[in-house]
Amino acid sequence: GSGSRRSLANLYWLIPALRDFEFVVESGWLGHVPFMFAVMELHKPRRYVELGTHRGASFFAACQAARDSGLTTECVAVDHWKGDDHAGRYSEETFTTFRQTASSFGPLAQFLRMDFDTAAEQFDEGSIDLLHIDGFHSYEAVKHDFETWHPKLSSRGVVLFHDVNEYQNGFGVWRFWRELQSRYPSRTVTFGHSHGLGVLSLDSAEQSPINELILHLASPDSGDFVQEFLMTLGGQIDRAFHHNRHLEVLRTEAVEVVRASLNAEIVHLRDEIASAEVVRASLNAEIVHLRDDIASAEREAVVSKRRMKSVEKERMQSIQRQLAKRSARIKQRRGAVETLRSTGHAERLSFEAEISRLTSKSEAELRALRR
Repeated sequence: GSGSRRSLANLYWLIPALRDFEFVVESGWLGHVPFMFAVMELHKPRRYVELGTHRGASFFAACQAARDSGLTTECVAVDHWKGDDHAGRYSEETFTTFRQTASSFGPLAQFLRMDFDTAAEQFDEGSIDLLHIDGFHSYEAVKHDFETWHPKLSSRGVVLFHDVNEYQNGFGVWRFWRELQSRYPSRTVTFGHSHGLGVLSLDSAEQSPINELILHLASPDSGDFVQEFLMTLGGQIDRAFHHNRHLEVLRTEAVEVVRASLNAEIVHLRDEIASAEVVRASLNAEIVHLRDDIASAEREAVVSKRRMKSVEKERMQSIQRQLAKRSARIKQRRGAVETLRSTGHAERLSFEAEISRLTSKSEAELRALRR
């Protein structure tokens, strides 16, 4: 009827729940991010304080909601960032990463690295409009945190409790939440998904936006729709994160395969380079050896050239000596020939004269005989 149409018409506050979450980190809180976007727009807290932040999913959701809605909300995270038996222990890198992301919001995002009781002393009573309790999850711890911080809530105070639907050993938030539901039956609403989120309104104004919200969620006309709507949106964020993480795992595995292949190739190339270095060293040694041989050959050539010049000189000198001897002998023989020539001429004249005499004598004897 008209009540149903009026209830559905007042669901405008859900519009911010459709925003994309820009700071997705691994967390069991991702399923409630759309509600954080919506409740920040609806309640417009002047100060939001979070007890137990870990990687910062809910805190960054509150900061993004304040920024995107143009709110002047002061967002304060309180944690020692060491972990506990429920959340597990984590390294300093968790805080370093949180601080880097928080710095992107400027003064809007602040943090106190200390235990909850010490931090409580730094807040005035009635100064907190929205408190999120997500520290150690035992019954005693969550009850203590609520009672310690309750005086710090303003007259518009709203408290969020995470893990109200978590029943594993050591978790007692569900038990304390049931007590609060009994104490404030018309001021609580429970979201069952993503480990459960309890919303407690201590807003004194009966028709305040947050109290109207709780009435809507208690209404059979719109309550189931809103629960399903927020659970679906939160599920999409959670699935997208795990899908992206799966892709990141696949990407990491692919990178490792490529890296292993490249490393093997590098090793192979290094082996080839080492072999090439051995060959180069051998060639260099051969070059040095050849250079030594060339230098030795050049030295031997110089020595041989000098030796040849010396031999040639000695040979020329020997030839010259032989020629000189031959010239002397020729000269001597020429003298002898001349001597013979002169001696022979005289003997020839004498011989011819003797022949002439003998011839005459013979002719005379012949003539005598004839007679």
